[in-house]
Amino acid sequence: MVLVAACLCALAVGQAQQPQQQTPPQRPTFRAGVNAVRVDVIVTDRQGTPADNLGAADFDVTEDGKPQSIDSCKLIRVQTRQEPGGEAPRAIRTFEDEETELARDDVRVIVMLLDDYHVSRISAMNLRGWLHRFIDTQLGPYDLLALMYPMTPTSALTFTRDKFALTSVIDRFEGRLGDYMPRNQIEGNYSMEQPWQIEGVRSQVVASAIKSACYHLGTLNEGRKSLIVVAEALPLPGADLRELIEAANRNNVAIYPLEPGAMGVFGAANVLRSLADETNGRAITERKNLDQALGAVLRDSSAYYLLGYNSSKGADGKYHEIKVRVRKPGLEVRARKGYWALTAAEAALAQEPPKPAAPPAVTTALGALAQPRGRVITTWLGASRGDNGRTRLTFVWEPAASVPGLQPAVRVARVSLKATDATGSPYFEGSLPAPVQPTKLPAGQRVSATGPRPTSAHAAFDVPPGRLQMHVSIEDSEGLVVDSDVRDIDVPDFSGRRLAISTPSIIRARSMKEFREAASDPAAAPTAGRQFSRAERLLVRFDVYPHGSAPAAVTARLLNRFGREMAKLSASSDTNRTDGYAIDLPLAGLSAGEYVIEIRARGESGEASATVAIRVTA
Repeated sequence: MVLVAACLCALAVGQAQQPQQQTPPQRPTFRAGVNAVRVDVIVTDRQGTPADNLGAADFDVTEDGKPQSIDSCKLIRVQTRQEPGGEAPRAIRTFEDEETELARDDVRVIVMLLDDYHVSRISAMNLRGWLHRFIDTQLGPYDLLALMYPMTPTSALTFTRDKFALTSVIDRFEGRLGDYMPRNQIEGNYSMEQPWQIEGVRSQVVASAIKSACYHLGTLNEGRKSLIVVAEALPLPGADLRELIEAANRNNVAIYPLEPGAMGVFGAANVLRSLADETNGRAITERKNLDQALGAVLRDSSAYYLLGYNSSKGADGKYHEIKVRVRKPGLEVRARKGYWALTAAEAALAQEPPKPAAPPAVTTALGALAQPRGRVITTWLGASRGDNGRTRLTFVWEPAASVPGLQPAVRVARVSLKATDATGSPYFEGSLPAPVQPTKLPAGQRVSATGPRPTSAHAAFDVPPGRLQMHVSIEDSEGLVVDSDVRDIDVPDFSGRRLAISTPSIIRARSMKEFREAASDPAAAPTAGRQFSRAERLLVRFDVYPHGSAPAAVTARLLNRFGREMAKLSASSDTNRTDGYAIDLPLAGLSAGEYVIEIRARGESGEASATVAIRVTA
């Protein structure tokens, strides 16, 4: 289920407690020290059949011409088909499923970067059928493939075995080479520049995507990973090319450029081929038989040796050439040509002791940012004081924020909601139609920071404290239910028996005018999403219900993902609402990353706290 899990997280995070008596590349994981080198080696006979009977004594490895002592030699053989009575492929339904499967060394892990910036419209159209066949007929039942565009963050990468979902994305792949019409706010920021300047920015965006993908893949396992880059050309200076090769080799990623048009503008195609040559991949340029060429990507990862040795060079930050030879005659060997060693500073950073764990409340709040895979909507469920001793639940939904290039396959028309007690008697039942979204920009118009913000659909109803069941179903425009679920929810008690804080709600604004309008409107609908840009300003609202006659002392802080204080926040009384408080949080001064807003109230009967996490993008 892609919906109610998000609701439960929001309610649990915002619930008051009992009274008391930054995306830079991720650091690679070194499992055997910073001098350990891992080399994936493909060994076949002259017919291309993998050799699977070799040991460490059958290999010779040299680094900069000096023989190396092989510490480990492991044959990695991947399951390419399900044997009768064998283990069935595990469905990827949750982050835990994905993490478990990605950690296996007998699973092929592939990322395909659809570089629409450097593929023409005609080439993209011609390529769809080939990619369709690759997914439908060549991907094995255990393979994991993730599709991305140049502006897709690695946090949004979804590794899946769902061939229908993958081909649905391929069907919508459009080439944009020479098309400079902005499709999002970031592109709008440089849409008025000269074409050559826009091309320069696009090349840097693609290079950043390749580098980020390599580092992300490096955190999954030590085995061989494949990155297919669909592009006709990629103009990059030599220094940037070196960084990409370094990132790929350091994280054991083989790069396979797929050049549908093979334009080779100003030697830009040579950049892609250099990436293949230096990372033990292959340049796919044979357009007459792409099926066979794409199949080679899978064959290379189906059977290979993972050799390990400790380099005597240390962390010198230099390039070291590697050569691998097999002593048995009649065998062919492919391996990486070398690697860039860590610098002394990078080695020191890699060996630093782990930072102290974040407090449980912070970890729980950050966990609410992780939405289930395949979601088509974003939801929020908040609890506050209702009438006659009851608790008011507010349910909000809005279409899930789209990842650049990866549009949802289902357009949600309405969400049906039903809340019942244990006997099935309803507290609330209703249908919430899709909220009205902002109108698309006219051709040539730049994205404006003061444009209309997305609206959400919401419903509020009172229920008694305790346990209830929430039935949720998502329907498309034809009235078909595309997803549904039933969950139990614990409803908090805000009747005044103890000090308590309502679930914090967030209202987003992209201009001061919007912010003032929201601040003066006590009924302003909160947003369901928790991802915001630095151009936005947030209004965080919550209620504090004291126990006794004296008001509670309320404080708020902004914490980083490790629970360390970044800033003290001003929680002022909201004159528009009884017991209400508000926090004005502009995001312009924050770096991209994840943060937690911590709210505390201290009164006669003890203390209560609530947390809410946000993700800030550039």
